Amino acid sequence: PATGNWSSTGPMNFARFGAAAVTLADGRILVVGSGGGGGGVSRVDARAFGSAEIYDPRTGRFSLTGRLPDIDRKGLQKQGVPRANPVPEQDPVVDDIGTLVALKDGGAVLVAQAGSWKHQGEITRSFRFDARAGSWTEIGQTYIFIGEPLMFLAALGVGAYLLAR
Repeated sequence: PATGNWSSTGPMNFARFGAAAVTLADGRILVVGSGGGGGGVSRVDARAFGSAEIYDPRTGRFSLTGRLPDIDRKGLQKQGVPRANPVPEQDPVVDDIGTLVALKDGGAVLVAQAGSWKHQGEITRSFRFDARAGSWTEIGQTYIFIGEPLMFLAALGVGAYLLAR
């Protein structure tokens, strides 16, 4: 900032598109997630979506830190109606990385990361980052919607054709 000039630094471990970033209380920078998983403008390594990196301005290097927790499919399924459609096994496409906020204790919170399974459902989760442990935990309630397959097809105008066959 004193000179107004840019300088190069060490590379990130994964290219990221529209990632969330925040300066932690100790001056390091936490970068999490990526957009671009839906085949849009950018092709991003799948490992970028659930990972985070910390940039240390003292060393000029990025290092990987804890991954976001996997979806608790069994736990979510238990909360649903018996014999409801299962939570899809593949990872959802990240639609919105969420809002990343630094905390005074040195950690951070990622609020409302939203994803979807095309024509199947959507999910929104929030996480807390513990900078000392370098790990994430899921916090709050998970929002999940898994629709009935025929409902999605009917919304697309395909249901009547399939039912008539």
